[in-house]
Amino acid sequence: MEKIWLKIYFAEPAQVRSEEFLPVFQKWIQEEKIPGIMIDAADYGHVRNGPGVLLVCADEHFAVDAGGGRAGLLYQRKTKMEGSNRDRVRAALAMLVRAALLLEREASWTNPPRFAPGEIKLSLADRLAFPNTGDTFEAIRDDLESAFAELFRRNVALERSNDDPRELFSATARSLSPVTLDEMRKNLGLQV
Repeated sequence: MEKIWLKIYFAEPAQVRSEEFLPVFQKWIQEEKIPGIMIDAADYGHVRNGPGVLLVCADEHFAVDAGGGRAGLLYQRKTKMEGSNRDRVRAALAMLVRAALLLEREASWTNPPRFAPGEIKLSLADRLAFPNTGDTFEAIRDDLESAFAELFRRNVALERSNDDPRELFSATARSLSPVTLDEMRKNLGLQV
C-alpha cells in the first residue's frame, strides 16, 4: 500500500482562513517542525475546492484542502514506506496527527484552527493496485481497522466513501465515541 492520503476535517471550517496557513507552513520549514525534507509552501487559495495552501516535502505534502466540499488538513504520502500495510497506514496517521496538533498549538494564529478528530478519510492514490471496488475494501479492511483502532483506542466504524470506479479508493473511519487529538497522539506514542 503506497500513496496513502489522509484527511482530517476542521471542526469549524467557516472560521478557517487559508491565507493564514502560508506563514505557518513557511515557519515550519525554517524551524524543521516536520521530520524529513520540507521544500516549499505555496498558496493555491484561488483554486476552487483545491489544495488551499500546500506544504511541499520530499516524501509527502500537507494541504489545507476543501475538496469534496469539506475543508480539512490533507496528508499525501508520495514515496515508498517500509512495513506492512497496517504499519504504513499507522505511519501516515502519525504524520497527520503531528501536523494537526502543531497547527492547533501554533501561537501566531489570529483564530487557531480546530479539528474534528473523530473522523478521518483515507484514500489510496493507486487505481491499478487499489481499484475503488468492494473487493479492494474487503482485502484491506483488517489492516485499516487495526490501524484506526490503535489511533482511536475505541470501536471504529469503517466504510467506503464512494462506489464510483472512476474515483480513488476511499474509506472513512469514525470513532464511535469522542476522542481528542492529544489522545490520538498518546495512542500512537508521539512526542509533539
